[in-house]
Amino acid sequence: MKSKNKEPEIPFISTEMASVDVYLGGAVLHRQGTVSLVRGRNRFGIRIPDFSPYAIEDPRIEFGGSTEHCTISRPVESEKVKESAEIEELQTRIAKIEAEGQSYESALKLLQEPGKFCDGIKLSPEEFVNMADLVSEKQIEIRKRIVHLRKQKADAEKELLELRNETKEEAGNSDIFIDLIAPEEITCGFELTYRVDSITWNPFYEIVYQDMKYPLSVNLRGRLVRSGNEKWENIRLHLIHGMAASRHDLPDPKVLCVGFRKSVPDSRFLPGARYGMQRGNSVDFSDRFSAGFSPDDTMYPASGPSGMEQPMKRSTPLKVEKTQVTRELVMRFDLGETHTISEKLTILDIQKQSVPTEYLFSTVPYLDPSVYLTGKIKDFSNYNFISCEARLYMGNTYIGTADIPDGEDELVLSLGRDEALDVSKERTVKKHVEPRLARDQIDHHGFRISLTNHRDETVRVHVIDRLPVSRDQDVRVIRDNASENPEFNEETGRLTWDVTIDANAQKTIEHAYRVTYPKGKTISYEEEYRGRW
Repeated sequence: MKSKNKEPEIPFISTEMASVDVYLGGAVLHRQGTVSLVRGRNRFGIRIPDFSPYAIEDPRIEFGGSTEHCTISRPVESEKVKESAEIEELQTRIAKIEAEGQSYESALKLLQEPGKFCDGIKLSPEEFVNMADLVSEKQIEIRKRIVHLRKQKADAEKELLELRNETKEEAGNSDIFIDLIAPEEITCGFELTYRVDSITWNPFYEIVYQDMKYPLSVNLRGRLVRSGNEKWENIRLHLIHGMAASRHDLPDPKVLCVGFRKSVPDSRFLPGARYGMQRGNSVDFSDRFSAGFSPDDTMYPASGPSGMEQPMKRSTPLKVEKTQVTRELVMRFDLGETHTISEKLTILDIQKQSVPTEYLFSTVPYLDPSVYLTGKIKDFSNYNFISCEARLYMGNTYIGTADIPDGEDELVLSLGRDEALDVSKERTVKKHVEPRLARDQIDHHGFRISLTNHRDETVRVHVIDRLPVSRDQDVRVIRDNASENPEFNEETGRLTWDVTIDANAQKTIEHAYRVTYPKGKTISYEEEYRGRW
């Protein structure tokens, strides 16, 4: 009998995780091991736990000894064909659903354009009514079918996602094989590096306010999310504020453009002013309201600045405000010591610093009868903050979130309501006058803003109010006397007072204005959102 030559069994070398570079999208993992090589050709395998073959990108290996002509085989993909067939079947089904949905969308669009649908067809009135009824019924039928197809597509996509997750779990491990030539018998260390997309981190700040006498405590933390069950023992961990890429590829620089930044419609006035703490990186007072003629008004008074609940139309283009340069910071954080990580989700402390802050109280009494504490970081751009979400705390009490922007010179944070300060606004004058001999009629408006300081210390308060802005040539808005000499912006109608209130004292602000317009006309007050004031 002829003896069969058996292929020598390929030895597998054990490795352990040494370090991980985690990016915002993906991670580069570094495994280390030791191998004993014979002189000449060597072949051995390395098993990568937790990741299916097609989840591993760009595997590379580096040896510490003298070796030549090292090659690395892609991970074995024995299970990929079977798994891909199931996935391909689901993808085909989704594509068919999409194609059918597009055909129904096209049919519905045609039915909604009767001019094209009935082009060249002469119909009697009765035939036209019948045709209209038929088209209406058909539209309802098609819409129901489109809704049904959308549900089918959503179910299929969910099934596809679940299948892909199951496939990753079933595949479990990947085997790669190393071929190299050693000039002599040697034992050397090696490092295997590969990239995966299912390990990521997300940065966030925790900003803590303790007292007006102290700076803000700004703590950068990271949310590390990983797949797999392997326990990382005593690894070096690096977090990179950028996207993972192949290490041997030189990045392709992008063109950095600078231009005018346009105002963005923004309904926020003061973060937290209406709905508790809302997300926002600065104190925005974004609305203005205009006085103008309305053909539908039949009586005076028109709806005034209070109680404006309807969204108003923007009647003019957005205005160019200022230049903005967007910085792209790719920062690397070395956590300094070794870490042991076994959980799927881990919160990491990255950086702590105290940031000098200018505190100021602010209020918009015509929107909210509350006073809010704001903290301004003047030299914000010098701290190399990264753009992400921040959680705000007053002591140990969570008060909301803010967005840390990129490219701003200063950061203003709303730190919540201050219960030791009260504010109220009341109307003192509302009068309509029609002089007998004059061409115009006049509306008089007057207001009083009262501020009370219950603290045992003097405070500064930033008070915001407004006048209407005329949008018609024959409608004039005239400022009357105002106390405390406010700063006035004619374009937006914004009034700003910077007042100081002594401990346990009260301060009153009064202002008034007139609106003149031709007799026989009525006016309306309408709010317009035009970005930041």
